[in-house]
Amino acid sequence: MTIRQRLFRSHLEDNEKILYTAHRTLFVLFTDFMKITFLGIIVPLILTLIFPKIYPVAIIWVAVGSLKLLYTLFNWYFDAWLITDLGIIDVQWNGPFNRTATRIEYQNIGGVTYEIKGFFPTVLNFGDLYVTDLGTAKIDLLAAKKPRKIENRIMEQQEKFLSKQNFEDQNKLKDLLTSLIRNHIETNGMPTTNNIKKK
Repeated sequence: MTIRQRLFRSHLEDNEKILYTAHRTLFVLFTDFMKITFLGIIVPLILTLIFPKIYPVAIIWVAVGSLKLLYTLFNWYFDAWLITDLGIIDVQWNGPFNRTATRIEYQNIGGVTYEIKGFFPTVLNFGDLYVTDLGTAKIDLLAAKKPRKIENRIMEQQEKFLSKQNFEDQNKLKDLLTSLIRNHIETNGMPTTNNIKKK
């Protein structure tokens, strides 16, 4: 079992496999990372060099800044789309004790679209992804990294899933027809050419 399979296992069905994990680009978190790093780590270290007596306060300050940085990184990683062999799961992580997930199975997907708008999104290849089901549900992944690649993976997996399901449905239908014919023969006997000519 892979690490991501373990980390997201609470959102998966039995024997469901994660094939791809889609995240927002780290570029959109750059400002938050820089702000937290500067105010939560660099500033207290500089103040400690200038005022060595505030060393204990600076340690607590850096610890809080590091935890905030770690929380932001966890929030980025666990806010993801899980593209599995059964469907797409949109996981929203709002803290260690607050998670939600929305599932759209491949047979229920109504459409997959993406939008890349603006200079930086075009140059850095990120944009917004949307998946709608056949009803009213809609999931989105804003500022997704390589949205076209994600869309292609979803469409490929949907095609594989539907082909496999069609094959299984055909086999079930064939088995059902075989069973019906066998039951008919056992109860009514095998038709002979004379019986057919009389009809």
